[in-house]
Amino acid sequence: MCLACSSETGQLYVQGKIDVEPILGKLKASLRFNRFWVHGFERAIGEVEIVAMVFNIMKLVVRGPAKNTDVSK
Repeated sequence: MCLACSSETGQLYVQGKIDVEPILGKLKASLRFNRFWVHGFERAIGEVEIVAMVFNIMKLVVRGPAKNTDVSK
């Protein structure tokens, strides 16, 4: 029996269609991040880190400065 024909694989496929990673959905929606532009695992990790950093900076810009930002202590 082939791996793609098994019932366990079918259940994983159905579950994968239901479970959507929220952060990836937000990145796709707000930054239009739909594909990786680099090749290789290490470079793709670096690209995700840059996109996550941009996403966090955008959240900081929208929210404004924190109320308790006294750095003199």
